[in-house]
Amino acid sequence: LPGDAALYGNRTGDDLLKLCLRARGVTSDARGREVEERLGAPMDRLIKKCSRGMRQKVALVLALAHSPQVLILDEATSGLDPLAQRELLRLLDEEAKSGKTVLFSSHVLSEAEQICDCVAILREGRLIVEDSVENLRGRKYKEVTVSYKDNPPNLDGIGEVEVVWQHENRMTFRVRGDVSALLRRLSESSVDDVIISEPSLEEVFLDYYRDEPR
Repeated sequence: LPGDAALYGNRTGDDLLKLCLRARGVTSDARGREVEERLGAPMDRLIKKCSRGMRQKVALVLALAHSPQVLILDEATSGLDPLAQRELLRLLDEEAKSGKTVLFSSHVLSEAEQICDCVAILREGRLIVEDSVENLRGRKYKEVTVSYKDNPPNLDGIGEVEVVWQHENRMTFRVRGDVSALLRRLSESSVDDVIISEPSLEEVFLDYYRDEPR
């Protein structure tokens, strides 16, 4: 599925589905009809009278109707309404769990974070990193938010620390290093509350773009 699928404007989605299945030697349209129903694709409408999102739904039906073993999808959720986006991600997750290979490109990193087992980050056509979502999060930093009574905790010597935000008796910082050392230091401080979280895939992506020279 290309990023901007070009479809015959004077044909309906049904016409194109029959054409695609016939070209691939597939006699049953059952899978295509299932995808049509799940995405709400307007298969009976002329393509030239479809909106961008409607055309994308039709294109997805055409791409999935013959149950391919390898799916290559470029910006597959582009133009889709939120309900259709969610259903498509659920559908692709089912495809992957059934043993099929799904290659999925997206600028919406929360989508990749939600359904991808492995993520590759590209910059200017060059592969920067390829790893699991969990490993990508873990290799960068932890984001820590603390609430304290009097003085902020002493963060010297616990790793590479970057204070992101501080106001009154609350601060947020990023830390690279031994988490156990961080916890010991916080236990020695007058801390009321602490939240330690992994960075989102979007934050990891932005970090790689900041860190890599052009």
